Amino acid sequence: MNSKPVRDTGAHSRTHERVTHRLVVSIAAAAAVGAAISGCSLVAGVPETEPPQFAESSIGHIHGLGISDSGDLFVATHTGVYRLPSGTRGGFDALEGPIANNAQDTMGFTMVDGTMFGSGHPDPTGTQSHLPSLGLITSTDEAQTWEAVSLTGEADFHDIAAVQNSTGGHDVYAYDATAGSVQTSRDSGKSWAQGATISARDLTFDTASSTLYATTEDGVATSTDGGTTFVSAEGPALYLAEALNDGSGRLVGTDVSGAVWLKSPEGTWQETGKTSGQVAALAVRGGAQPLLVTADARGVSTSEDFGATWQTLVTRTP
Repeated sequence: MNSKPVRDTGAHSRTHERVTHRLVVSIAAAAAVGAAISGCSLVAGVPETEPPQFAESSIGHIHGLGISDSGDLFVATHTGVYRLPSGTRGGFDALEGPIANNAQDTMGFTMVDGTMFGSGHPDPTGTQSHLPSLGLITSTDEAQTWEAVSLTGEADFHDIAAVQNSTGGHDVYAYDATAGSVQTSRDSGKSWAQGATISARDLTFDTASSTLYATTEDGVATSTDGGTTFVSAEGPALYLAEALNDGSGRLVGTDVSGAVWLKSPEGTWQETGKTSGQVAALAVRGGAQPLLVTADARGVSTSEDFGATWQTLVTRTP
């Protein structure tokens, strides 16, 4: 694979020569839409220029998704984390929540091994409402309670990736929108190492290849040193991406048009399905039969065949 640096810490960005101008523009436009979906700008100091989109009156914007081993769906939103019990379907009013009446703006969210990792902004009516940001928070009881782990009031992580490590804890990779950089923790988020300054939309870590993937307006970038440096990678220009972490090195993602792409163990890419328009959030539950979960124009849907067919669990209001 031919590659070149994308951006090192403190260095100037370098555009991947293979990416056409049209593709760069389309990714940048999608990033702007993603920022509108999230309700926050992707890069510190860059104001929002469009009104929020993909908002439901009952929950606000969808920032992240998770699904438990029991099949319960969790939806992280502008107004807290909501739950859809396994086997339940309906409109957004079918979601239970916000869980524990906690209306925090859960910007960054991932669910790994029964632990939720989150970030964002406090409940405006809660005891932490005076803080600008939550730093890293975790929950081991499905959002009933949250523990402030680190960087309270300092970091606003717009995306978080976590994988179990050899100590029984988690390696955590997070994109700090306040600083516009990647940060890495080897102790479940208690302490952090500063990584590359890079405008990233999504992060995911593949344990088989020890590779951190970042989706950017120049295409997918990869890091094999924990996010300290990144190089551009060949393949589709993904907007969101998730590693399956089943030992195969496979990666699944969606591009700006809503196409679903699957990276094989050999490194080749195949378009395997379609979503309904731009995807606001993507999650994968691993196992023998991986389950994709997306939030798009339909609502929240799942697929067991990498997007060839879908089951809509939560239907958007027409």
